[in-house]
Amino acid sequence: VMEEAIKDNEIRFRMLVEKLPVMIDAFDDENNIVFWNEECEKITGYSKKEIINNPEALKMLYPDEKYRKEISEFWKLRKGPTMNWELWVTCKNKSRRLISWFNTSGVYKVPGWGTWAIGIDITEQRNYKEKLENSKADLEIKVAERTIELIKANRLKDEFLAYISHEFRTPMSNILINISYLIRQGVLQGNNYEKLESINKSVNSAVNIIDEVLDISQIEKGTLRIEKIVFDIEEIVEEIITSLQEQINDKEILVVKNISIKTIFSDIKRIRQVLMNLITNAIKYTNAGKIIIDIYEEESQIMFSVKDTGIGIDKENLDKIFAPFYRASRSEYKAKGMGLGLTICKKILDALEGEMNVQSKLGEGSTFAFSIPKENSRSI
Repeated sequence: VMEEAIKDNEIRFRMLVEKLPVMIDAFDDENNIVFWNEECEKITGYSKKEIINNPEALKMLYPDEKYRKEISEFWKLRKGPTMNWELWVTCKNKSRRLISWFNTSGVYKVPGWGTWAIGIDITEQRNYKEKLENSKADLEIKVAERTIELIKANRLKDEFLAYISHEFRTPMSNILINISYLIRQGVLQGNNYEKLESINKSVNSAVNIIDEVLDISQIEKGTLRIEKIVFDIEEIVEEIITSLQEQINDKEILVVKNISIKTIFSDIKRIRQVLMNLITNAIKYTNAGKIIIDIYEEESQIMFSVKDTGIGIDKENLDKIFAPFYRASRSEYKAKGMGLGLTICKKILDALEGEMNVQSKLGEGSTFAFSIPKENSRSI
């Protein structure tokens, strides 16, 4: 069942990228084009048969040798896991089209693809821009035109990420349901059971990454939903600690809770998400130490803090930890995931009209604190 779900997931992905109204190409590690969707065929006039695994494909698309070298040098200078650039592609009929490429392969890896990118034909926009410049159009028209282009490109990117994340999450959920069923039935023993548990953790990790992508997409579009209710904050902390008890025990960590408030009025899903991220990070970067969780009222605010005695963060990197894709770089603590957790937490607190800060010293530990406005809370 799991193999069928995974195969179905791959088929869905292939169908999705094949039919999307944007160009998508992919290269293997030998710099051969291994994927060329229908929009690529439509824009360039070159078929899959002419391009895929053809060692002359790049010469066909970029016949000018000097231009190919410039592209290669520009690619070597890239920074970060994503990259935006504009390239003139020569079509089969010898016309040239300007393609705006958005390379995400450093974040969203696909088996068999060394690197891949999403492309949008912006030739007409560029031609229109040149006409405006030639006619000495005023600055307001130029700014408006550029704004429209950016909005269009960002909308396509956001819709693509949200849609592809949704398509991945559905089969992943089916896999998790089947794994949970097999674990409950106890039909597997020994190494087979351990392998099933390993698969379960890996799929859960993939689902968490997909959820992060969806959250970032919603945040960027301004559609992150906030739904406030009254709930028991101590109960939420207990649920989180119980779910992480295995990791806590494995590292022999002492967890201390100082909670002097009973209920709060806020978004239970988002508060749980922020606390889960902070407590998980504290466990991840602490060995045989202590984690202290404080929740209390202070004037018109509800204060939260998660303090650990872990590896800490050096002063130079403190300003970077809330940036997208930032992760611990010390070799003995290579973090899994995409480095979006703290970015999402910060954005959630912005939506809740709260604040977040961190204090840390390398080798001594870190304290992540946040606050939200006090509404209908009750002390213990």
